[in-house]
Amino acid sequence: MVEVLEPKKNETVLDPACGTAGFLISAFKHIMSNNKLTPDEKKSLMQNFTGYDISPDMVRLSLVNMYLHSFPTPKIYEYDTLTSEERWNDSFDVILANPPFMTPKGGIRPHSRFSVSANRSEVLFVDYIAEHLNLNGRAAIIVPEGIIFQSANAYKALRKMLIENNFLWAVVSLPAGVFQPYSGVKTSVLLLDRSISKHKEDILFIKISNDGFELGAQRRESAKNDLPEALELLKNYRLGEVVEHAIAQSVLKTKIAESGDYNLTGDRYKENTRVAQTVYPIVKLGDVCEFIRGITFSAKDHADENYILVATTKASQANGLRIEDLVKVRDDIIKNEKTYLKNGDLLISVANSSNLLGRKTFVKNIENRKMSFGAFMGCLRPNNELILSEFLNPFLESENYKEFCLSRANTTTNISNLNWGDLSQFEIPLPPIEIQNEIVAQIEEWQKIIDGAKQVINIYRPTITIDSEWEIVKLGEVCEINPKKSEIKDLSPETMVSFAPMDCLNSHELSFLPKENRQLGEIYNGYTYFKNGDILIAKVTPCFENGKSGLAENLTSGIGFGSSEFMVLRVNATLNERFLYFVLDNPKFIELGKEQMSGTGGLRRLTRHFIENYEIPLPSLETQTKIVEQIEKEREAVESCKILVEIFETKIKAKIDEVWGNI
Repeated sequence: MVEVLEPKKNETVLDPACGTAGFLISAFKHIMSNNKLTPDEKKSLMQNFTGYDISPDMVRLSLVNMYLHSFPTPKIYEYDTLTSEERWNDSFDVILANPPFMTPKGGIRPHSRFSVSANRSEVLFVDYIAEHLNLNGRAAIIVPEGIIFQSANAYKALRKMLIENNFLWAVVSLPAGVFQPYSGVKTSVLLLDRSISKHKEDILFIKISNDGFELGAQRRESAKNDLPEALELLKNYRLGEVVEHAIAQSVLKTKIAESGDYNLTGDRYKENTRVAQTVYPIVKLGDVCEFIRGITFSAKDHADENYILVATTKASQANGLRIEDLVKVRDDIIKNEKTYLKNGDLLISVANSSNLLGRKTFVKNIENRKMSFGAFMGCLRPNNELILSEFLNPFLESENYKEFCLSRANTTTNISNLNWGDLSQFEIPLPPIEIQNEIVAQIEEWQKIIDGAKQVINIYRPTITIDSEWEIVKLGEVCEINPKKSEIKDLSPETMVSFAPMDCLNSHELSFLPKENRQLGEIYNGYTYFKNGDILIAKVTPCFENGKSGLAENLTSGIGFGSSEFMVLRVNATLNERFLYFVLDNPKFIELGKEQMSGTGGLRRLTRHFIENYEIPLPSLETQTKIVEQIEKEREAVESCKILVEIFETKIKAKIDEVWGNI
């Protein structure tokens, strides 16, 4: 964001929700690296950066950060950007922000000087930033997806203002997961600059799929990174070049304004080039499927009758309907026999959070049960003379379909809605029935392999057959529980060590990857200490019940620190640490631990007393080693199953892409 805006040495920079002042420091470093400044110029430059935050703690952190970067008198203020008018008349050349997305219960009550009437924090922050740019000022703002497409009046008014008043020139869509492990929320970056926008008839949309890191909680480094390319595209567009690229498209402002909602979802305006290249005729869902609306019911309609079942939104996306997730209701609320489900129907979530909107459930194996479905879902019933349900099914798992649903979402609150009028317009290629049969047969063969491999993955747990002659000991007799960190007190505070918060641990997986390296002095107090060979167990609910645990290996300097909710076990010379991990990774340990957890509600924790007195078998070290070797072979086979799943899921995707035109 800083590189796109390119702040200059004589420009003022603001972050109106500065947190720890990361944007301000990044802008300062950018200017320093692109200019040779005299001491006086550097001193003058440091007066150009301003930060506001409503939190006194964040203000203190920002001040410390600025002091550490040699700012003698940082301009960081405790200030309520959205309700105070004290600094309303200040304006800036560059504004960078990642404002808070959370709105307090009851909304915010801003003063009357905002141009958009709203009580949502994300709307007000964007409005504030636009209002406080100098005439040729520019801004980059991280916003939640609601800003992009929600249809409430305030959101539409904001988008209209940004476009009609020539503020907005580009929208960069980021993938969900870039803010993991703190949040999985889907976001975009709005780029504002009147000097660019007033000369453009269109707006540039860029879609980032990869940012150099995996998008799960671990955020491991990845070779895939669209950001450098996106930066180049933005710079070229700003200079007046026509941008044509797989991750970018420009859309006329008049086209965005056509519907009146000024939707800023780039995919909404994308020409469907995929289907244009297929050799098969293109049809819309509405041409080959009947759409049946779900029934409305409430708790008073529940009954003990066994022959009417209404599917809930908990229906499994991949494996059909789960009976345990269905609701029994009275038969007299079913007014239309069409709402009884048939094998081959496709249930679609039409009212859900935006990331689950359009979620599909393939109906199969319902036997002779009379099942209907609720109003939050709709049913696609394919015309099997034209299209096979099994052929349509994988198309409704494609990224193309998911993007289509997101682009057509109608969101007024926290719930997004998908109308049949929009869904019916989704286009797919339609081969002849005989070719559909061939494609379905191939996919079903591959799916059998996937299902079998997943069954192995899901049910496998290491099993140790206990010999009655083995000694039984308590954990406290063979393990040190929570070793004291004082054993490393003489190490330099600057020693780099591994840092692993709770989300680094996986469920029922021995290995884990620490999130980062930190200096020992930064984390010595307040975090749990461990070293290579120690076993970590999450002691707090629900992490313990979910089997979160792991074996510390390959730590920086052989040392790690992590969550205070870890319990650490360090084995003595009679015990193999891998053997102990496999002994503890079993349902019995978890069930007994749950029974003896202390505390109430969501803060129940495993007790030290339980760990110390939990009994385990203790064969000879030689026997332990042989058991570990056998389990490791089994685990290798399970990993091979995971690879099989990836291979054959890729094959299915490639087959669908082939039908869609080999791209």
